[in-house]
Amino acid sequence: MASSKSSKINRLLKAWPSGVVAVLPWLKKQGIYQQLVHAYEKTSWVRRVGRGAYAKAGDKVEWAGGLYAIQEQLGLRIHAGGKTALQMQGYAHFLPMGKGATVSLFGLQE
Repeated sequence: MASSKSSKINRLLKAWPSGVVAVLPWLKKQGIYQQLVHAYEKTSWVRRVGRGAYAKAGDKVEWAGGLYAIQEQLGLRIHAGGKTALQMQGYAHFLPMGKGATVSLFGLQE
């Protein structure tokens, strides 16, 4: 059983892009259920960054990694917009300095 768990963590870490949040539905698709996620959390393989959201231990996750999870793992049609989108394309004239910059996300209500 220990080798099965270690091979699962190895497969998970290979499938999980760096800097990206992993959400429980995506983890379940990878064969990693909530009890196993908690075991990985106790052994410091992953850390909780929110309710049902995890990051790899030692991995720096920023808002773009969370947006990637929303778009790719949850399949929601959310995207960066406004000044955030302009900054991402290099068109912003005045970039905010330091932490606390506002990120604008947009999506359709269904």
